[in-house]
Amino acid sequence: MKVHEIMNKKVITCRPTETVLEILNKLKMFKINGMPVINKNKELVGIICRADLLRFLPNIQELDKINKEDLIKKFKTPIEEVMVKEVVITNPVDKLEEAVELMVEKNVNVLPVVEGKKVVGILSRHDVIKEIIRQ
Repeated sequence: MKVHEIMNKKVITCRPTETVLEILNKLKMFKINGMPVINKNKELVGIICRADLLRFLPNIQELDKINKEDLIKKFKTPIEEVMVKEVVITNPVDKLEEAVELMVEKNVNVLPVVEGKKVVGILSRHDVIKEIIRQ
């Protein structure tokens, strides 16, 4: 089985200039945990996930130690300053087994599916589990 057979072709993406607050809203609105970051040519330049944002933002215990202006500044930070730039990817014609091995080896929950430099889909652990159940 090939990646393109089970990947999600409707990929929610963002731009590097979108802010942390905008990304948090997108994650909540679309009920997703992360998304590829693409440039104006729709080429993959990074990936952002909830865990990256949680590491970037202060936790509850630190809120009393950070002033309001610094907190507002963090939420206005462009996502290109927070995103992971070295993205683990797969190709639509790659074997599904190889993509799954890559997810496990690199400890990632989603793989952007890239053709050339453009994102054509996304493969998540959820997609893989759904396929296993279907079979």
